[in-house]
Amino acid sequence: MLLNDDRTDLNIMLGLKTGYDILFSKYSEAPSITLPLLELPYQGDSEIDFIE
Repeated sequence: MLLNDDRTDLNIMLGLKTGYDILFSKYSEAPSITLPLLELPYQGDSEIDFIE
């Protein structure tokens, strides 16, 4: 992992999905903190274009 190569002392992750947070903490050599974020509900007429 990139952060392991840089030998960080503490990793802070802004998390959207619980599974990704768990995997990040598992493979991180330094202690990690996850700050959970609220997910925005998907609205079909969103102005954001998704890349498919």
